[in-house]
Amino acid sequence: MVLRTTFLHMEKSKALEDFARKKILSRIERKAHGPVDVQLSFALVQHLHKAKLVLKDKVGERIVVEQIDTDMYGAVNKLAGSLDRALVKRKGRLLRRRFGKAQEPEDAGLVVNDDAPAGADPDNIE
Repeated sequence: MVLRTTFLHMEKSKALEDFARKKILSRIERKAHGPVDVQLSFALVQHLHKAKLVLKDKVGERIVVEQIDTDMYGAVNKLAGSLDRALVKRKGRLLRRRFGKAQEPEDAGLVVNDDAPAGADPDNIE
């Protein structure tokens, strides 16, 4: 796993880099399998802090997650949560592609009213 960090319009901070590495790599190691390439960018845009992550997996699929907050550590926390949801969504998409969509029963979602008299019009219920 390769993790590259970039700091735009701000000083490089070893503490921030270590915090982000710990938060994000733990999520990636749990949910992504195989070699991945991760580009993590920190930027200061006016008074807002922006954290952006681009993850490229072994298949070549890219996941791009971006978060903006008033605090860079808060942006990294939000980024880790968004990355977690994106990885779960990607895993579900890969499983559906591999095994096909699960078939739902024909009567799923139907509500049957056994109290209605036989032959009654369901649209005209009083």
